[in-house]
Amino acid sequence: SDLTAQLANKTAECDLLQQNLDATSCNIAQGSDAMTCGEFDACWKAANDTYIRENASIATVERDTEGEIRSMKRVRCIARALQLPQGDIDEALEVCQKTTFGVDECLEDVANANNWSCYGLGA
Repeated sequence: SDLTAQLANKTAECDLLQQNLDATSCNIAQGSDAMTCGEFDACWKAANDTYIRENASIATVERDTEGEIRSMKRVRCIARALQLPQGDIDEALEVCQKTTFGVDECLEDVANANNWSCYGLGA
């Protein structure tokens, strides 16, 4: 139909204008101190690759740290249980064994530099 042909012509015209704008923008950028489009693409890819690699590494360290926090909290629980009177030790040790220790409050404390008590290093 006539409208379909008009739409196709207008779309082609707009696409050509966009290509010209892109080329002109790159030419202007090349003439200035700004990065060229090709340099930007390469720089962005390198930065993105680094981000992905580092993010994976950080996630591994975070998982390891969470395990260490849980272990320290369990050891602290056991140490406190062993300081109880003889008749209460077995029950307290069982509580330590059955408890699932969380890490969220510890990560928040460290991130905010509040205290290290959740690691057994504070009050």
